[in-house]
Amino acid sequence: MKVMGGIITYFPDCMDLQKNVEAVKKQVDHVLIIDNCSGNLKDILSLFSKDPMVTIIRNKKNYGVAFGLNQIMHYGMKHGYTWILTLDQDTFVYPGLISSYEKYTEMPQVAMINCQHNDRNYYDYRWYERKNAYDYERACITSGSLINAQKVIKCGGFDNKMVVDIADLDMCATLREHGYDIICLKRIGYLHSLGHVTKVKIFGYTLKLYHYNPKRIYFYTRNLIYYLKKHRRSDGLLLGFATRIVGSVFFEENRLEKLRAYLTGMVRGVLFK
Repeated sequence: MKVMGGIITYFPDCMDLQKNVEAVKKQVDHVLIIDNCSGNLKDILSLFSKDPMVTIIRNKKNYGVAFGLNQIMHYGMKHGYTWILTLDQDTFVYPGLISSYEKYTEMPQVAMINCQHNDRNYYDYRWYERKNAYDYERACITSGSLINAQKVIKCGGFDNKMVVDIADLDMCATLREHGYDIICLKRIGYLHSLGHVTKVKIFGYTLKLYHYNPKRIYFYTRNLIYYLKKHRRSDGLLLGFATRIVGSVFFEENRLEKLRAYLTGMVRGVLFK
């Protein structure tokens, strides 16, 4: 089975990027890098421009995550890759990831396959207690996912309005609405991190602090409200969103700016079409 790796970059740490690309090259037939107008593009080109296994597409501006994912899907289909491993620029794949995914690609309704991962910030060991080889999931992140590009394109692709966050959850919801399945294997397949996460205890409850800057908070909030309107379901996102607000406003830095970003994102999300 031919598999392509796809990575979207934006001001990456080039040492980490090189390490991550070298790791994934051992498991795929080709790697496509979509660069969203990074200021250190010259450094990226110096690493991979002479590598026949790596293609770099340079966007003239930052078009966002969803747009870049669509570029990866269409490039893959054009070059004969139905299955594509999508990765964040800082995701490091462990040996055997693709081989563990491969047999599940024969399941006719499966459109996206992911697995457990180690997080640089924390570990949730309850996640590892499940006994099945895999579970059907409502959603998973795009990083570390083996995605059927043909099925994604058939469903209309990623929503380009999702500039930063929620693009993966939106695509998962769309796939399920079209009758496709998303599965998560019960093995640890890669190293990943969701920003810089810390934890605080409040009334016996552990609260995760994501430390997003106000701009990202705005886009996350706007996209979440847009998602709720589009799919008419919350999928448990509202509780998580409420805890994010509490964490940002009471325990993080720049509290007023972040509160303003949440409120602006909510208003823009309601008006967003």
